[in-house]
Amino acid sequence: MTYSTLSSNKIKFNINSLYFSTIPSRFFASKSGKNTDGDLNQAIVDAAPLETSITTIQNDNELITTEAANDFTAVSYKDLCKVENLELGLKRTKSGVSPGLDGEVKANYTPGKLEKLAAELRTHSYKASPIKKVWIPKPDGTKRPLGISSQKDKIVQATLLNLLEPMLETVFLDSSMGFRPKRGTHNALHRIKRRWQNVTWLISIDISKYFDTIHHKLLLELVKPYCDQATLEIIGKLLKANYVDISNLSNALERSSMGTPQGSLLSPLLANIFLHELDTFVENELISKWNTGDERKFVSGYQTRKNLTTKQLKLLDQIDIEGVQEAVRAHKHNLWVNDGLGARDQYDPDFKRLLYVRYADDFLLGFTGSREEAEHIKTVVTEFLSNRLNLTVNEAKSAIYHSSDKNILFLGYYIRYLPPKRTLDKSKEDEGVRQTKMVAINQAQLRIPVQRLMQRLVDKGYATKRKNGTFRATSNRKFASFEDKLIVNRFSSVIRGLVNYYKPANQYSDLWSIVSMIRKSCALTLADKHKLKTAAKAYKKFGPNLKITNPLNPKDVVTLFYPDTLKTTNNFNLGKVWMNLSVVERDLIGGSYKSNVKTSAVCQFPGCKETEGLQEHHINHMRNLTKKGLHPYLKSLIAKKRKTVTLCKTHHNLQHSKTGKTLVKWHTEGS
Repeated sequence: MTYSTLSSNKIKFNINSLYFSTIPSRFFASKSGKNTDGDLNQAIVDAAPLETSITTIQNDNELITTEAANDFTAVSYKDLCKVENLELGLKRTKSGVSPGLDGEVKANYTPGKLEKLAAELRTHSYKASPIKKVWIPKPDGTKRPLGISSQKDKIVQATLLNLLEPMLETVFLDSSMGFRPKRGTHNALHRIKRRWQNVTWLISIDISKYFDTIHHKLLLELVKPYCDQATLEIIGKLLKANYVDISNLSNALERSSMGTPQGSLLSPLLANIFLHELDTFVENELISKWNTGDERKFVSGYQTRKNLTTKQLKLLDQIDIEGVQEAVRAHKHNLWVNDGLGARDQYDPDFKRLLYVRYADDFLLGFTGSREEAEHIKTVVTEFLSNRLNLTVNEAKSAIYHSSDKNILFLGYYIRYLPPKRTLDKSKEDEGVRQTKMVAINQAQLRIPVQRLMQRLVDKGYATKRKNGTFRATSNRKFASFEDKLIVNRFSSVIRGLVNYYKPANQYSDLWSIVSMIRKSCALTLADKHKLKTAAKAYKKFGPNLKITNPLNPKDVVTLFYPDTLKTTNNFNLGKVWMNLSVVERDLIGGSYKSNVKTSAVCQFPGCKETEGLQEHHINHMRNLTKKGLHPYLKSLIAKKRKTVTLCKTHHNLQHSKTGKTLVKWHTEGS
């Protein structure tokens, strides 16, 4: 059975419009969200099995499929069970991330474990493991849950993603930009910049706790056309997995009938399937209804603004001056322009436009029409989200803005439309006439929210805010204990991320205040680490670009990234999925002193010549090394003015387990 031949009376799937025209009312749970596991199991049973074959996917990681098809066909459970596809799923999981409750990581997942997982899937004995729940801070000061699945569940999720994603890419609409291959935030912003012209109203609607409130029953019903019964059951198991909140073990096992785990590889795709309903509703019903008229009509009087009466013409004929009529007509035109009147009627009731773009759960509508009509559209969309998808709109964060309003925030940018500009019409200069004209700036302006970014720097420890409201850089002390190279690389990544993300901005130079603040914060952090006290001394020691050289390899040099220019170019990084502002939010630096750049190629403990397994030991308090009676090894640290020393594993462990006197005694006895 293919998508185009589905005949269920519960869903009418139109392959041309890609829109579910009917959704069963029983799948819209009450707003209390009190669903049971029995309801979810019934939802899976109600999802009738479809034929098990998918079209062969041609790409670098070609999936092994059971059967080719001429039309859209459902994902087969047999394909999910294949070891070859599970291997591709393993490759798609991330390395170096926090493990789930099973403690397994990608590097330790052997082929034998993959065979065992495939056998569990084939025998239908696979069970989703509990998900480790951790809490991460949000920019507004609150926290959101992050689910970390076990490694085997990650592999199953990644395999499902490999099977479903190529098919759904042919289903999702162009207005959907988030969590999709070769699409990112810049694609959404580019759509607004290039296509949203002459917009009067911007309708911003915020979905409250979207990922946490997706109803499982309805989600499974929407996923049903894309996979067979057995595959749908696996997705249901992943959705039903228990949570273990490691910060609150008294409530160890939790289970929810709503939400998709944030952090799951499959969650973004499922979230897009869910909001694909909104995309199709807006594009197929609202946009087709509200896009009326080919062009705005002329303002009354515009086409006759230069006309002269018969009496005026006779009077001008009596004045024997060449070009006097053209000068008078230009003057009448200039009076029209000076009154702020344009050519087209901005309030033409017969001309309307509705535009739409969505990135994940952030979406924006642009409307050309009256305020009352914009309010009606907002109400219709809100009711659709509530009645059809059981989602709640956060009214406090939802609003209708006039296009001339400032601070309309979307995807980290301020969206702004400038008023028409009066300028000299150079086309009339050859005729000897000074005629002005009104130039409409139709394109949206993308502006950098400088004050918001400054506040984020304060929140993340890069700056402080003075009482008068201004900002100054400060040492980011959570990084001060790390190796110089890691500190500079961390600050470089923040500057580079901001410079890349805001490259499409109008007035790109607004970013100078941000990058200069981060640069000085890096200098102050290095000064804090080396007891230099001021940024000026850090610049004197490391140079204006904060150059860090590896003492063992002079060619290994790291400098702080700092842009040569921030000239406005309006260049978009299209197709870059990674293009976002997460680099500012990350607090951690990978690695530790055990894996830092070594100050020596051999253990620096006297008499030890070990060169393998070297580790870097951090000296916390230099003042403690000035005491009398210290071993020469410890005194040498003062002379070298080092805060770190390279030791082999044996001497490093000894350093942390023995006091200074015991260390001297141990060395004397052993020599």
